[in-house]
Amino acid sequence: MSELFNKNSNDLSTIILESLIEILPYSVVVCNVTGEILFYNNKFITTVPYEFVSKHNEQGLCGDMVCDVVNQSLSCQLQNINELTNNQMLDNCVIQEIEYNSSIFFINDNKQFVLIMRDCSNIELIKEELKERLEVVIGENHDMVRQIGQLMGESTVKRVKVLNSFIKALR
Repeated sequence: MSELFNKNSNDLSTIILESLIEILPYSVVVCNVTGEILFYNNKFITTVPYEFVSKHNEQGLCGDMVCDVVNQSLSCQLQNINELTNNQMLDNCVIQEIEYNSSIFFINDNKQFVLIMRDCSNIELIKEELKERLEVVIGENHDMVRQIGQLMGESTVKRVKVLNSFIKALR
């Protein structure tokens, strides 16, 4: 079990992290790189099938494989965890008639990952998510346009210098 997330630890940083994850308005599960569940918040329990919910009441989900707990669509996307990138949005999936938008984040030198599942029926959360994604896309496009402008400007300056040198040589 990792130093960062250890359910049995009374370490202050672990307690703070657990508290922060618990107050998030999303379903959150933290797993090691093999997909073993290390920590999850109570909202995550609403996304898992009934047999795992009853198991949660008895012994918890820590130690289970996340691919066994989530639905088949999400499980297939998590099978090749090494091919995913940080902050990658996964395909939407429907769990218990609720559509979820999921993202994955790697932590602790890629030894663990956090799967965040956002309920698509919660309009306020979706608006917030869309706003954040749009800001990222706008920022990336702005940077690309700026770089293109710089490249074109440098190219134009070089061409003007070459043309001026030809004009001088022809005179």
